Amino acid sequence: MNKKDRRITTRFGLPLQGVLTQEQEGQEIEKIVVVKDIDGEGAYFLAKIHPVIGKKAKLHLMGVFNQAQISFEVAGTVLRVDELKDGTCGFAIKFADGWNPESSGSSNGAASV
Repeated sequence: MNKKDRRITTRFGLPLQGVLTQEQEGQEIEKIVVVKDIDGEGAYFLAKIHPVIGKKAKLHLMGVFNQAQISFEVAGTVLRVDELKDGTCGFAIKFADGWNPESSGSSNGAASV
């Protein structure tokens, strides 16, 4: 990774999970993702999906933080995909415009990788 692509802000490990939507081979796919770390510019996710590098993706993320349920949407571009030993993928997404704290939504279900 060149210096231009390296992040300059600190990422945080927040207990977030959600749904990634991305067009692949002419079809829109949705997959469950778990956030490994996140900041206002981007995030690193874990999932049983191999997103396409360079393509746009939409994410609806949710979780509980400080005893409050949070839910928000972000969009961005997949920068990197890592094949992990357990058969899942790790991937980095750079957010297009940061996250939208005004987005609404909630989930009672649990997601897993």
